[in-house]
Amino acid sequence: MKPNLILLTNQFPGISSRAESWLLDEIKLTHDYYDTIFIVTDKYEASNFELTKNCVVKDIYRNDDVKLSISELMNSLKIVLSDFPYYGNKLVFFKSFRYNLSLIKQLHLKAKIIGGYKEWFKPNSIVYSYWADNLATTASILVQKYRKHCKNVTRGHGYEIFEEQTRNNMVPFRKFQYQYLNKIFADSKNGCSHLNSRIQFEKYRSKNDLAYVGTKDCGVGTFNENEFTIATCSVIRNIKRLDLLPGILKNITFNMTWHVLGDGPI
Repeated sequence: MKPNLILLTNQFPGISSRAESWLLDEIKLTHDYYDTIFIVTDKYEASNFELTKNCVVKDIYRNDDVKLSISELMNSLKIVLSDFPYYGNKLVFFKSFRYNLSLIKQLHLKAKIIGGYKEWFKPNSIVYSYWADNLATTASILVQKYRKHCKNVTRGHGYEIFEEQTRNNMVPFRKFQYQYLNKIFADSKNGCSHLNSRIQFEKYRSKNDLAYVGTKDCGVGTFNENEFTIATCSVIRNIKRLDLLPGILKNITFNMTWHVLGDGPI
């Protein structure tokens, strides 16, 4: 019997899900391994992707009847408190406490609603959060409290791996995530090495792994021998270091075209 996949995303497969567009090729490659793929997205909107037939997109956020019990509220509090040892500045923890508790209660409620779809969770089903952030925290609450028999995996990209990319120089709720994750797949060797270097999470190193983000082979493009072409593909922000490229390209003496694929704040 094939398992089901419960895939948690921010926007995919919606029309504005450019940051998760890699999932389309990933699903087309792996869909045969699953009976049904339930895609739970934080932003439910029309899709511009042609999904495989076993994909079902779900909108779960219209259930006002589901509330958290006292024990679930206490569990939310414990999750927030579990972060305390990992704050270098304890004052920041207390300043962020109210916001983090409110956030965790929302994620706990989301996990409870997802867990209520009992028909999704066949034996050996897998919960897969595409980002190792709030999605992975939601998935971890889901397998902690409601669907303990499921495997739980996530994918880490940038800010969910490297603490210096976060506001408080720490990845929120990472200790809690590790407790209930089977694997966290970094999409680069550097990311995987960074996860393994965290001494405070040394006992969880076996859960760190590498899985590149890939796309289909589109073949060799047309070649114009009269013009050199370069293309960059990323969101345009400081961490991508695209600002260094003009300084390099200005030294080229022959004709060329630079295609910038992506947008951003700068």
